[in-house]
Amino acid sequence: MSNAPKDASEKAYQDNFVAELAKFKWQTPDFLNGNKQKVTVQSLIDNWRSELNRLNNDQLEGIPLTDGEFAQVLSKVRQISNSYEAAKVLAMEEGKGKIDGIYRDSHPQVTRKQITLTIFKKAEVRGGESSYQVAREVETPNGNRFDIVLLINGLPLINIEQKRTDKSIDEAFGQFQRYYRDGEYTNNFMAFSQMVVVTTEIETRYFATPKTVNDFNPAFVFHWSDRDNKRINDWKKVVEQFLMIPMAHQMVGVW
Repeated sequence: MSNAPKDASEKAYQDNFVAELAKFKWQTPDFLNGNKQKVTVQSLIDNWRSELNRLNNDQLEGIPLTDGEFAQVLSKVRQISNSYEAAKVLAMEEGKGKIDGIYRDSHPQVTRKQITLTIFKKAEVRGGESSYQVAREVETPNGNRFDIVLLINGLPLINIEQKRTDKSIDEAFGQFQRYYRDGEYTNNFMAFSQMVVVTTEIETRYFATPKTVNDFNPAFVFHWSDRDNKRINDWKKVVEQFLMIPMAHQMVGVW
């Protein structure tokens, strides 16, 4: 996550990382690739709206959310103060994420006046209706930029921050603290983030998205390990074993 342009080596690393994700069921649409066109947090929100319509087609009786109805959804999203509150929304009802109390506009084909929208299914980790997308170089209203965001059903559940080999993982950790101070993960769509991955070409770690800037603790930044409890730093192995589908879905479902 940076607001500085990437050099050739950084861009190559990101390209290789995303290509590896694509081997494991992650879709990489051009409209979410900030290297090809401008992608903003609003772009992610617009994409989520499409995902909501797709996931809830039966509940919506085939009539997509109107601007007014989606505004109700976003109003409820802005009430989510942090990742902890978002986690409760994601597991609201028997492992299903829900947003309830949405009143429908008048339409001749709409019979339900009030609906509950499904946003996440914890148990649906092997396909089904869930979608898995990669967004790149996502610009924020504060002028910051997320390197990679992994979207499940359009929700920004995993952030990946990449650094050059000559930069430290600790620097990436501190960078996330600075963006927390900017309010990037509070009372907005990005509050859905559940996990952060910080990676260079020689080291990779992860941590749960903290509740507040005061909850950042380097002691809770972990390495992934193999069955013999040996650290895994190779980013390709991290993708293959932990960021692949269904593992990534499972991790955010039990976080």
